[in-house]
Amino acid sequence: MKETNFIDQNKKKWKELEELLQEDRKDPDKLSNLFIQVSDDLSYARTFYPNRFVRLYLNNITQQLFYFLYKNKSANRSGFLRFWKEELPDLVYSARKELFFSLCFFLVSVAIGVFSVRHDPAFANLILGESYVQSTIENINKGDPMAVYKKMNSIDMFLGISINNLRVSFFVFIFGILYCIGTLGMLLYNGIMLGVFQYFFINYGLFRESFLSIWLHGTLEISCIIIAGGAGITLGKGLVFPGTYKRSQSFFLGARKSIKILIGIAPLIVMAAIIESFMTRYTEAPDIIKLSIILLSAAFIVFYFVIFPIQRHRAGKNAYIPESSLQPEIDEPFDFNSIQTTGSIFMEIFHVFKLRGGKIVKWSLITSIAIATYLVIISNDLNTDFRSSFFLQSVFNIFDYRENMKLFFINVIAFGTLSFFFLKVISNHINKVYRPKTFTFVFTIVFSLVINLILKFSSFTSLVILLLLGPILILWLVITFYKKYGIVNSLKQAYYYFRSARGKSYRIFFVVGFTAMIMFLLLQTPLLGFYLSITKWNIYVTQEQLTIITNIFNTVSAYFCFFIILSFFLFGNFIGYFTIHQIVTAENLKSKIISLKPNQSLKR
Repeated sequence: MKETNFIDQNKKKWKELEELLQEDRKDPDKLSNLFIQVSDDLSYARTFYPNRFVRLYLNNITQQLFYFLYKNKSANRSGFLRFWKEELPDLVYSARKELFFSLCFFLVSVAIGVFSVRHDPAFANLILGESYVQSTIENINKGDPMAVYKKMNSIDMFLGISINNLRVSFFVFIFGILYCIGTLGMLLYNGIMLGVFQYFFINYGLFRESFLSIWLHGTLEISCIIIAGGAGITLGKGLVFPGTYKRSQSFFLGARKSIKILIGIAPLIVMAAIIESFMTRYTEAPDIIKLSIILLSAAFIVFYFVIFPIQRHRAGKNAYIPESSLQPEIDEPFDFNSIQTTGSIFMEIFHVFKLRGGKIVKWSLITSIAIATYLVIISNDLNTDFRSSFFLQSVFNIFDYRENMKLFFINVIAFGTLSFFFLKVISNHINKVYRPKTFTFVFTIVFSLVINLILKFSSFTSLVILLLLGPILILWLVITFYKKYGIVNSLKQAYYYFRSARGKSYRIFFVVGFTAMIMFLLLQTPLLGFYLSITKWNIYVTQEQLTIITNIFNTVSAYFCFFIILSFFLFGNFIGYFTIHQIVTAENLKSKIISLKPNQSLKR
């Protein structure tokens, strides 16, 4: 049927629908009938007139009709309420095995803490810290063992506790990406700490006072840590046990499920902080009130996260279908000869890591161990503390040459060598021919020298210089690596590319750089220090040996994390260069125009 005939045949019906939609009081039955008919017309138009105006018209009017028919239902069953009433309980039920395992593992960790401190009271100093233990003993002697909850202003305490608890729960969850090992480590650490903390008061005959004060907020707080642990195990399980799915698909399903569970406990974390900040401090409150709050909190956790999900499942109301939005995975090659979005470039970086990650990790670790061995054992003059809670300071500590100039030359060689290796990996991945090995290796060493000289300035000055010149410098490195230009000509072309595509250059540079910062933050966490503490507890060493072990451990972890981030950063900007190249030169577009046959050429 011709488009004009199709329109003539149905325009009366469409006009009637438009008029009906304009009326204040609409006939729902008539609208429902028209909705079915117009939907059929839209399907027909999509098949036979996909690029014509009639399809757009019918699509628009169908959307208006759909909105009217379902807006009341959507208002009554909004996405927000549906999440808490249906989706979250169903997600919890689907992850019940992981949550139960998290609970059991946490309880075993608590038992380990209790057993350890019972047989060695000094163990509390290692876990809780000597200053905290001493101040608590002083409070016990003063007759106010829970005085620690009264020191801060309520508002300040609430903000601090909320942020800290959210951070802890996030780390417990996100470390599941390390094939569940990270999550189990965090659960072990927090479980041991809880066991030591509780038994510390039991040992002083203060079980009742400590239980009624600590678990006033701890019921929700500890429950959230356990649930976050279950979410982290769910996240990691997708990588460890993909089942019949591809590993990436399995990870996607686990991530989607676990992230929603983590979001679901956020209000409980805040509520626990409110109780701890505004209620726990009143240690003289009647025991019946404290016990009531503890029991109500426990009842809510048990009902909402155990009983209610089971009831929904037994009633056949489970609405969660894990495969419902799983898209088929299509391994399409990345087109380096076309302009790509920043998101596509970002995903290609992870694709490279998926294929080449083993080599990257191996050589990064070997180089880190070599540097640490030389600095700590051979030269014995390492004075830099690489462990810092502040990301930028932790990075710039690697470049602190004020007391150790040997570190400058070591970094130049190490970063240059690994940069050459990483660039070679990405170049082989995209089948690009690079310059002879001798030339490119020497240049990456020179490039490393330039970067290290910049980083010799103060942290702030170095940061400003890198933010301003970073995109140009990274383009210079990439162009020199495989183009047959001299170093000076490569720098000129890098500046020209940057000037012609300044927005895209900065966008790629900052997106990749910001992601690298987040990755470094996740790698540089207390979890590494906790594993070191476990080593200290189980191996007897002298103080001198302990200092050497600690220095080696800290140095290796700092350099290893930095090298992994360096590879990520180089890969992202190397891949992004080809998009910038196409934006500036339109090389691919020109080749397509030239390849057109004479009868396909454009005519004026």
